[in-house]
Amino acid sequence: MTALLKKYDIDSVPTLVAMKDGKVKATYSPTPDKKKLADWLKEHK
Repeated sequence: MTALLKKYDIDSVPTLVAMKDGKVKATYSPTPDKKKLADWLKEHK
């Protein structure tokens, strides 16, 4: 697991990673704010 955290430059857990064609498109460390999470998911689907 540590290798994946380093590979994708993740510094907090949980972190969502949006990928396209095997490349990181965006990352998001969720907050308790459901609207922000929903907006991020819509933007990176």
